[in-house]
Amino acid sequence: MLLVAVYTIYSMISLQTQLAQSKSILEQKQALIHEKQISNEQLQDLLENGSEQELIERAAREKLDYVYANEEVYEDLSGK
Repeated sequence: MLLVAVYTIYSMISLQTQLAQSKSILEQKQALIHEKQISNEQLQDLLENGSEQELIERAAREKLDYVYANEEVYEDLSGK
């Protein structure tokens, strides 16, 4: 009986640990989903209300790091 009780307690502790890890992963995934939803809403708004030029410019700046020829770009090297 004692072995069964010890095994049961060990199993419960193990399951609680797995549950806590799974909840942590779930929270991380939900935060990522929320960020993507916000990004999608911004892009959808740009598609509906913005011009094609704005959409192209945003994609070029964000994805390809393009800038205008006479534009000065400053990078923050402090890491903040």
